[in-house]
Amino acid sequence: MVASRIDVPAIIISGTPAEADRFLVAALWTGEEPVPTISAVTEWTNILHMRGDDFASHASACLYWLFEQKATQAGRLLRARIPRRSAVKAKTQAINQLRALLVSAP
Repeated sequence: MVASRIDVPAIIISGTPAEADRFLVAALWTGEEPVPTISAVTEWTNILHMRGDDFASHASACLYWLFEQKATQAGRLLRARIPRRSAVKAKTQAINQLRALLVSAP
């Protein structure tokens, strides 16, 4: 099965550095919908790298956005695990208290 090719905006492929800059700011950092996918931004990064030194900072900006997305995902996973840890700890404490009560009961 062949993976479908991501649609790359024409500005990324053939626009000037100023046009690419405006596009990336609007697409990545304004917070407006739709947010581009990680695979799309990865593709943009590869194309910008191939376009040479004039677009190196744009490719770096895409890489930074990708890093932020990965860090955000990792943070979400960590925050999802913290309540579970607390629940397990509370359960263990309750069991230990019941054991102590049973052992010390007359």
